Amino acid sequence: MHNERSICEEIVLKMKPQLCRNTVMVAAAAIAASCMATPAIGQISPSDPLCRRVANPPEGLAIRRNASTGAAQVGGVGVNERLLLTTNPATTSRDASGRTWVQVASPAAGWVSNGFGLPTNLALCAGGTTPHPPPTPPSRCRRVINPPEGLVIRRDANLSSPSVGGVGLNGRMTLTTTPPTTRRDSQGRTWVEIEAPAKGWVSNGFGGSSNIGVCP
Repeated sequence: MHNERSICEEIVLKMKPQLCRNTVMVAAAAIAASCMATPAIGQISPSDPLCRRVANPPEGLAIRRNASTGAAQVGGVGVNERLLLTTNPATTSRDASGRTWVQVASPAAGWVSNGFGLPTNLALCAGGTTPHPPPTPPSRCRRVINPPEGLVIRRDANLSSPSVGGVGLNGRMTLTTTPPTTRRDSQGRTWVEIEAPAKGWVSNGFGGSSNIGVCP
């Protein structure tokens, strides 16, 4: 901050011979406001919720006027240096190539690339990494695709086990786990454990042509 104020004061001093006293005062106020408006990298507090640091790439990030690699560069941030977002959650834009851009207010107003996915280029300032929504767990929903008469749900994984229900062709069922819990009987038939519409086991055939497909 001290260096920035000194630069601003030098600009004002150079203006004095050319401007009257009132003009100098107005200009000085405008320059001071401009210098104070955008905090420098060292002035961004790590505890600020808008603070982020550059984690990737090693050469740092260019700050561009717009969310495009073709936009003019208006600044830059080195690796592990801080920048300030405009909003929290971040204001983002995705370009035609799938790159995500994040709008920043400091050290220069513009946009920085946050990459194409994980790992991202930006991380939290106060340790840790930038939070991401938890991944969607794999669906346990399955549907009957063979045979045309549907599948019998049996208490255990064998043909002699009592029937506890059934699922018609294209009917849905819920696995107990993903990946599915399976067993193979003495004939080589694969059984899959389900918990709905009834808890038990259904035959998934002998291989090649499966009886069970994923739900659309």
